[in-house]
Amino acid sequence: MDELNFSSQDERLRYLKEKEIERSRKLNNAKKNIGITLTFKAWEVDRIQRKSKVIKKLYGVKRSDVLKKVLLNLDDEDLINFLGMNRNKK
Repeated sequence: MDELNFSSQDERLRYLKEKEIERSRKLNNAKKNIGITLTFKAWEVDRIQRKSKVIKKLYGVKRSDVLKKVLLNLDDEDLINFLGMNRNKK
């Protein structure tokens, strides 16, 4: 790696900040598949599609965006409890 010569500390800091911003942009734009395959019955697909149209029409957002936010912001335990899927109820 070649050494960069900076005339001042401020110039060096500015360069480092720009590099960090560039790295951050690259990470934000990178997309990955989480490897989950879901299989639905035909009637379930129809129901999801109907609800997706309603969400888009009423709120102006896509159902996939809503689901993505839920997955990113809820802990597994909170999500399971919210959906009422807790099998260990006492």
